[in-house]
Amino acid sequence: TSPADEGVTTVEGLEYRTDRTAAHLLDVYYSPTVSDGPVVVLLHGGGVDRSFGLYSGGLAPALAERGAVVFVPDWDDTFGDEPDVLITRHDGTGCAISYAVAHAADYGADTERVVLFGHSGGAHAVVAGGGLRETVPVTDCVVEPAPVAADGLVLWDGDWMLSSSPWDRYDTELPGMLESLSLWGYLDETPVMPIVLVSAAGSRNELQRFGV
Repeated sequence: TSPADEGVTTVEGLEYRTDRTAAHLLDVYYSPTVSDGPVVVLLHGGGVDRSFGLYSGGLAPALAERGAVVFVPDWDDTFGDEPDVLITRHDGTGCAISYAVAHAADYGADTERVVLFGHSGGAHAVVAGGGLRETVPVTDCVVEPAPVAADGLVLWDGDWMLSSSPWDRYDTELPGMLESLSLWGYLDETPVMPIVLVSAAGSRNELQRFGV
């Protein structure tokens, strides 16, 4: 545990899965002087981890200052060569979400209010790995996996039409990837909740999008 700026405390390196093939650790950001704020699970983008400054020095403490208890897990973002491998790795994020809900009250959160936040590859991981889709049971979770009725999703720069070049590796499997990793197919099967899609100017150009 270490004190952070502006009255936010950080608890680092908590294990939410026992499988050692990936980091499977998470950090918690909270303000000891605030209680009954929402639980926020923030999944980082691909190619970085939970310590990346955008999250550890930016979003996570900023949300904690405003009263949220924020869990930032590392998740296995290795692409692999088979679609099923990537989707199975995303399933493990459900362990992180279950862990957050089970322990959020320890840091003063209101566990009846849960928001899932995913950035870039993390947006796909939230949707495919515990936010909307019914996932495969994961046996090495520290906390028994449980369905989470999220009160909202914030999805920042998810590549929902799979328009960036890394997806090319899947060739004829791409339609199946689209079905599994985009949120459109699950919307009629899940509780009604606010879903906020955030698009930054950089991704507008990179992912060939229309105006922000």
